[in-house]
Amino acid sequence: FPVTINTVNRGHNVLILVHRRELVQQCSDTLAKLGVDHGIIAAGTKTSNNPVQVASVQTLVRRLKKVNFNPDLIIVDEAHHAVAGSWSKILDHFFGIRILGVTATPMRLDGKGLKSYFDLLILGPSVAELTEQKYLVPARCFSIPKKFDRKQIAMSGGDFVAGKAEELLLQGKINGDAVHEYQRHCPGKPALVFCCTIKHSKYVAELFAEAGFRAAYLSAENKSSYPYRDWE
Repeated sequence: FPVTINTVNRGHNVLILVHRRELVQQCSDTLAKLGVDHGIIAAGTKTSNNPVQVASVQTLVRRLKKVNFNPDLIIVDEAHHAVAGSWSKILDHFFGIRILGVTATPMRLDGKGLKSYFDLLILGPSVAELTEQKYLVPARCFSIPKKFDRKQIAMSGGDFVAGKAEELLLQGKINGDAVHEYQRHCPGKPALVFCCTIKHSKYVAELFAEAGFRAAYLSAENKSSYPYRDWE
């Protein structure tokens, strides 16, 4: 965001690309707190003439011929997406514009490089450095024996097919292992379990509830949790 502010203060326009509606809102909220006037390009929003525009990739790619906004700088969130699909269509449309990409995962699973849009990779501080500087909580990592073969999961666009991963995880013992390891290392303490689909998250929440823990699943489709046991 300092880059955005400095660019605007020099009289230039900035386009910020994000790929989820929640991220559009988060970005907008942060800009508002910093006092940066901005517009939003997303479904259900009105156009504006602000020098900063936060755009949903899915919306902007459909409006490229209609949007009357000429950025001097494009900031790409989750920049490892830049070389694929809608992202590349947008960047090609604004050919010649300076691009700043930010990502924690610059290496794509499909091996495709990012050099077509980015000339220089700037490495940020490592996890160890951020932990030492007290920006991150010291982590203790545990692992369990792998109970399923990831080669059984089909891939598309460099990522696992969620439906196939869900099918395998719902059949395997790995979910039960998660409950067992939680009981072993930190029973009764707040915990997050990341799942591959909503159906999978419901199933895992049920397993924790059946083991006697208060459990709920959260998804992008709702803003509240659905407890399997009464929180009281």
